[in-house]
Amino acid sequence: MALRSLPPELTITIAELLGPFSSFDLALTCKAHWNLCNTIVQKHKRLFAENRVIDARDASYPYQNHILWDKLKEILNDPNVGEYVREMNLPSSRAIYLDGDAAHDFQLTAQSAKLLQEDVDRFAGAGEQVQDLYRSVDLGHVVPGPSEWDEYVLNGSSEPIIVMLVQHMPYLKAFRFTDLEMSAVFCRCLCAAAVAYNDPVLAPQLPFQHLTTVAVAHWDTEGSCDVEWCQYFCAIPSVRNFVANAMGGDVEPGLVLPEQLPKSNATELVFHYSRFETAALEAIVSNTPFLERFSYDLAGATVDESVTPMPKQDLKALVQHVGHSLQHLLFETPEYGDDFEEDIPEVSLRGFQKLKTLRIDWHLLWPTDTILFDNEEKSDGGFYEEDHETAGADNGFDVRSVLPESLEKLCLTGSFTEEEKELVSRIRDTPSEYTPLLKKIYIRDSSVLLLQDEDVPGIYVNPLMKHLEGHGN
Repeated sequence: MALRSLPPELTITIAELLGPFSSFDLALTCKAHWNLCNTIVQKHKRLFAENRVIDARDASYPYQNHILWDKLKEILNDPNVGEYVREMNLPSSRAIYLDGDAAHDFQLTAQSAKLLQEDVDRFAGAGEQVQDLYRSVDLGHVVPGPSEWDEYVLNGSSEPIIVMLVQHMPYLKAFRFTDLEMSAVFCRCLCAAAVAYNDPVLAPQLPFQHLTTVAVAHWDTEGSCDVEWCQYFCAIPSVRNFVANAMGGDVEPGLVLPEQLPKSNATELVFHYSRFETAALEAIVSNTPFLERFSYDLAGATVDESVTPMPKQDLKALVQHVGHSLQHLLFETPEYGDDFEEDIPEVSLRGFQKLKTLRIDWHLLWPTDTILFDNEEKSDGGFYEEDHETAGADNGFDVRSVLPESLEKLCLTGSFTEEEKELVSRIRDTPSEYTPLLKKIYIRDSSVLLLQDEDVPGIYVNPLMKHLEGHGN
């Protein structure tokens, strides 16, 4: 029987049972169906506008915006509401607990607001489903037990609420958050979800089925957000883009071993104002076999004073693990000098097979023993004399000998003396067999404040940076 031959009442009943996209597709099949289903389509349009973005920020303090709790109750009453959500935004300026004065669990008091018993009962079923799902993953103590879960719910924590929300948002595409009070429940459930994607039976039941973009920032002006956020989220099969602010540190014993995580499908990683030990950076990129774009802006010690930065060693790790796939690389550091004395003396980027664009501090490409750093000061106030005056002046070093053959655009950043800038600029004069495709070379002096349009722009121009707006501190 042709669909158009059905009675109008039956067509409308079918349309009402369909999801927002299927009902729209039905309405488009013919003019008669469009007229019949127009009211239903308009309802979906309104609900999509109301629920597309779940934004938990609160302009007032103490925070009284309980949108996360309220939205969970709404979705449990009507699960279809969750299908409209495409983005979740969790900045630090949100209600972390029902008690708007509490940003951390130790700030809770006997007088702090507690969840009403009717809401506890309403959330109980949803919580049990999540716990049962994650407990089927053999991770031992990782997933919070029933009593621990119930305690967080009763104390008014937003963490289990967020876990239950994402479970009911099948089309969520962007997840943006500041890492304040997110590790006790949410991170552990995220870990379980990432590992569970290895299981084809469990995978269809898991959250984040359509998640493509994740942004995370540290909540304080000092310290860093954990490397595990990147490892777990990038192990979600649908994730393609990950951007972080103030991420860093070393590899710590995590909730699971890295080899328990699925291989990542991520194609772009952006680390703004971040500071990794090489082992931590290597732990990330060793699991991203399809990475095409990588941006790293090395931060100072306020992010992690225990980290010993070794940018050249980091570059060597990138060549080793993503040399087969990386096409665009941005790698900028503070002035390369005494702070990096433990780094390896030189590194070659020839191992990059597909790299097309490169923006990098010029000091990282020259062997250390050819770079003139500030002259050492004598005890009498004078300076020791150096045998050479500028980088590479003595040995005729050609920087293109360490660049990939596939390179098309190069931007060298950092501070230059006039002699250094002249020397570095010489690579523009004649072509080189090392880089036959390199046609565009830019010299960007960081001491010049005037910014001009560049074909190889810095990290701030990256479109993914917009996902960090309103996050961090």
